[in-house]
Amino acid sequence: NTSQNGETMEFNETREFLEDGTMIMIANEKVVGNYKILDNERIRVDIPGFLGIEGPQVFSIAFSNTVLSMTSLDNNVSLYKRMTKTMQMVSDGRRFCAQKKFSEAAAKFQQAAELGDPDGQTCLGFSCEQGIGVPKDYALAVKWYQKAADQGGCRTDAQIYLAWLYATCPDRTYWNGGRAVDYALKAVAQCPTAWACHGTLAASYARNNQFDE
Repeated sequence: NTSQNGETMEFNETREFLEDGTMIMIANEKVVGNYKILDNERIRVDIPGFLGIEGPQVFSIAFSNTVLSMTSLDNNVSLYKRMTKTMQMVSDGRRFCAQKKFSEAAAKFQQAAELGDPDGQTCLGFSCEQGIGVPKDYALAVKWYQKAADQGGCRTDAQIYLAWLYATCPDRTYWNGGRAVDYALKAVAQCPTAWACHGTLAASYARNNQFDE
């Protein structure tokens, strides 16, 4: 993020979830807003300055799904509640990682992964690939990366990690240039300006003997 005078500014956003399902948004250690599903049709949004309004407002879930980038929920309240639960697990896992409590982190990622959370699956795959908090296991890494990468939507991290593993894994039995290229191309299509995607694609082409690419 950049300020008006061109100076680089750090902006760190996190989300926390309360027992009642309220999602709290925190930016630079300050609460900036929250939202909560009220029933099958309504969601309460309280973000100062949101759409030029002040104070809590109630919107239809369909409308809020669009403006809050939650379209993948398809107005499914039970899915929203499950998602908030698994996102909290992933958030807890990342906090444990920051505290170097890697076993506890992996346990949280596993809980979220088994409930179908793509971020949890990606984090667990990375833990398995690197042997962080769990024994190193490339087969499990592939399993969890692939589950996340194939869920649809923007799964660039999982696609990059899976392509990189197929292209560069220390265990040659996991080398697969064709699959590496397939997943790297998916990542590039979603993030065409990201150098990590193009670097992974280059390694994938090399593994597939497509050196001209």
